[in-house]
Amino acid sequence: MRWRLRAPATSANLGPGFDCLGVALDLWNEVEVETLAGEGEIQLQLEGEGAGQLPCDESHLLVRVAYDYLRRRGISRWPRLRLTCLNRVPLARGLGSSAATRVLGVMLGQLLTDGLNPQEVLQVAGRLEGHPDNVAPAVFGGLACSLSESDGSYHSQDWPVHPAWRVVVAVPTFTLETEHSRSVLPLQYSRADAIFNLAHLPWLLRGLGEGRADWLKLGCQDRWHQEYRMPLIPGMAPVLQAALGAGACAAYLSGAGPTLAAWVDRRAADPDKVAQAMHDAWFGRARTRVLAVVSQGAHAAD
Repeated sequence: MRWRLRAPATSANLGPGFDCLGVALDLWNEVEVETLAGEGEIQLQLEGEGAGQLPCDESHLLVRVAYDYLRRRGISRWPRLRLTCLNRVPLARGLGSSAATRVLGVMLGQLLTDGLNPQEVLQVAGRLEGHPDNVAPAVFGGLACSLSESDGSYHSQDWPVHPAWRVVVAVPTFTLETEHSRSVLPLQYSRADAIFNLAHLPWLLRGLGEGRADWLKLGCQDRWHQEYRMPLIPGMAPVLQAALGAGACAAYLSGAGPTLAAWVDRRAADPDKVAQAMHDAWFGRARTRVLAVVSQGAHAAD
């Protein structure tokens, strides 16, 4: 049998939505799956991001997630597999590469058992990630607000995004591991900072949903993570300012970074000019792309 699985890049936090808000972007990781005669052995080929860097055996994250899923289901025997992975999402850049891989791994395990179950993907991949902010939009697409319950379960609620919005991402040449980026954050926040983020979040959501640049500009502000992570990302402030100066409505640190992102209303500004401004402000040491928000999440394609 053959399948092609796809999972999108995701951008999380979006300013004040720390660890709960994420959006799916039109940049996809794919894996071609072919089952072969026999049992157990795997053939893995990598193309794109991470090729020559990531392992091509059973230690690859996608394979480990799939095999762990099967073992937890009590399955110890599975068919030989030939996997061809095409990675378009940059590694360790704050665009949800690990979330996409874990989602694909769970989906692979499901296809080898009972078939796809998005809610189960959210639960399993969310636990593996440690938080669902990237996993939820990777699974369901669009703009997702997610939460974790005390029993370890996750919930996700979708929010509308006006079709005029484009997300410009500037992906620098250097990486930033999530664990290191999280280590600089305080363990406690003041009441004032907590109120600040909570008060701005509705304006962000309404601005994205209704295509209101003024609301989005007001809402895309943060006191929980961006200022603490700025010293880890050389050039962050000038690049964000360059995006705003070129016509972006708002600009922010994507996830744990180091990618910087900007919301552009294509009715009022040229996203390509914003991308060029961010590229130039980083002295050419970043790749830029203009991406649409995608309503479809991870899926099996023909």
